[in-house]
Amino acid sequence: MSDETFVKSVSSDIPIASLSQDRFSVQDYVQSLCSFIRSAETPITVSIQGEWGSGKTSFMKMIESILCDPTLPDDDRFDAIWLDTWSLFLEDNQERASIKLLTDLISQIGRHLGSYASESRSDEMKSSARQSLRALSKIVLSVANVDPESVDSLWDSLGGSSPTTTGSLKNRLGELISQEVTSCGNGTTGRGFLIFIDDLDRLSPQLAVSLLETVKNLFDVKYCVFVLAIDFDIVKLGVEQKYGTSLVRGRDVAQEFFDKIIQASFNVPVRKYDVMPLILERLRALRLLSSPTQYSMRRATIKSIMVASTNKNPRAIKATLNALQIVLHIIRSTTKKEPYRLMVLDLVALEKAFPRVYEALAKSSVLASGGRNVEKRDIAGLSQLLVSDKCMSQLLEVDDPLGSISRRARILVDEFARLALECWESDIPFDDLFDAIGLVSGDYDASTEVRYSGSLYDASSTTQFAQGERLVDLIDFSSHHHVLDVGCGNGKTTVELWLCNPAMDVDAIDISESQIRSAHVHYEQARRELNKKRDDQTGLGTIEFEILDFNQIHKQARYDLVFSNSALHWLSHPKNGYMRLFRALKPGGLLAVHQGGAGTYRGLHAIARQAIEEVGLLDRYSGWQFPSFYPTAEEMHQMLEDIGFEEITVQAIESDGLNASPTLPQDFAIASLIYYKIPSISEAEFQSIESAYTRICQETEPDLYTNRLYVFATKPN
Repeated sequence: MSDETFVKSVSSDIPIASLSQDRFSVQDYVQSLCSFIRSAETPITVSIQGEWGSGKTSFMKMIESILCDPTLPDDDRFDAIWLDTWSLFLEDNQERASIKLLTDLISQIGRHLGSYASESRSDEMKSSARQSLRALSKIVLSVANVDPESVDSLWDSLGGSSPTTTGSLKNRLGELISQEVTSCGNGTTGRGFLIFIDDLDRLSPQLAVSLLETVKNLFDVKYCVFVLAIDFDIVKLGVEQKYGTSLVRGRDVAQEFFDKIIQASFNVPVRKYDVMPLILERLRALRLLSSPTQYSMRRATIKSIMVASTNKNPRAIKATLNALQIVLHIIRSTTKKEPYRLMVLDLVALEKAFPRVYEALAKSSVLASGGRNVEKRDIAGLSQLLVSDKCMSQLLEVDDPLGSISRRARILVDEFARLALECWESDIPFDDLFDAIGLVSGDYDASTEVRYSGSLYDASSTTQFAQGERLVDLIDFSSHHHVLDVGCGNGKTTVELWLCNPAMDVDAIDISESQIRSAHVHYEQARRELNKKRDDQTGLGTIEFEILDFNQIHKQARYDLVFSNSALHWLSHPKNGYMRLFRALKPGGLLAVHQGGAGTYRGLHAIARQAIEEVGLLDRYSGWQFPSFYPTAEEMHQMLEDIGFEEITVQAIESDGLNASPTLPQDFAIASLIYYKIPSISEAEFQSIESAYTRICQETEPDLYTNRLYVFATKPN
């Protein structure tokens, strides 16, 4: 394959823009949505629901291409407004975020109403619209207490008294929009505005809910149609975070909020997607198989692998095929035989969808024999041998009530077993595949898959260790016997807490193999020094360090103390995570946690975003948010209370950075900037981001604000 062909066959993650680009046969759904919007009485809000990467943005773009087609006459054309939520993802202040969104919305409406393309539009009409929108923009800022000018004088420029309530301002906005939309010959839309708000489910749930409330409260007026890309689960979580429990006196508050804000919901029909034409087209471009006949013969296997690994999610399909392309380029001089080539597809798909299962498979003792100890024709038997390995079986026994995750992972293992037997029967070795795939392995969920380097973390963990020491100092360890340390890192803090009561047995877990290796070194050194001081080793406990994903904690009612330092803010599903720790505690057990709080490292995140923009990679991060859980003290307290903890104390310690470690920007680069290395960014591109970040930190005085939460709670007896 030539390099030119290699480049041309890469799939980007850019949403499609029109029906002509539809690859999954969803035109009928889009047309139905457009017919509904045309016939709906405004104002109305429509939600496009679906998981990340399912095609929500593409649906919105196709709706825009139909309803906002510039070739349509004014009286049949909507004008489109797109609100950028990416710029708000680092915003920790909900009021400021709401102001930014409202200002953007007012500004865009102003540009539409200030379009003077129509020669028939009089100078008087142009001047009136321009003055009205300028005044309205200032009023919105004034009502939000960010503009020093008098609201009264501003409103006088529109005529009439100053608005004293949100309702008054909303009415005036509605009057202006109605006047402009219904006027003939002014070059403005005759149908109204389609206001698209994308990526709300990438924001923190509570911020997403607040923005929905703000925009709807002010712009829920005639001739405005809101089209939102959001998930009900995000709304539900946001309502819980903002207002407490979702059930009040038998009422589902989240559902009532959703129904009030959104009048029509549409679920992206991922299960109806016809994904095989796109997949087969890409595989042919990559020359995965040797002939057209082979694609027909192996179609069922290809479909099984791709559907099980991606669940028909377009973004996951593209990411898997792009990773496959790189692996095929690496191994292009090796065998072209079909079983081997299909195994490449299966292993790439498994690594992208279930990286921990892939890792367990790569280390399986069953494969070490090269198939010599396996009955050649017993596919089911080989598959069972593979999944019966202790590590693999634990990974497949996840919290998965519907069985979807484990079922899909098992399908990929079954396909591997079938292909492995074909390879063994034809004497085709495939051990090299694991090394090749390891070169391009990517992390879908950075919060669970990013691995720290033990040596680098040792050199940059001064801040974390000091924070951990403070947490240790706040605990009386004399009454604890069994302790769990979650996210132990290099083990320095684990050793410190163990030395407070060496009779304790401590289970310490971390996902990083190199971190655990460093932890063993620190522990052995501490144990040798302790042995020199103690003649009697009777009653001495131990620390058991283990490479373990947080989601694999299944022990219940085992620990007197669950301890965690600078780790739990990486939880992608914090409530579920803290619930898991609640179950791990014995009745009466203590939870002791230090983690980041609202606004932590906001200045360094701003520099990271500036660096991304400076090197021209901002478009790659469209819709992405930093994978952290930085709650306020109140939000943390409420969540723990909802889970069932008692005697909860949450202390927020804020710092303006004046006494921060001078190495904090560098420490951030190692411990946090690594999460900005998303799958669509190459190693060279990420290095350019790192370089720009470092230079900006050196040339400026970064805002080193931090907000650290020290959390204590007990499980009821």
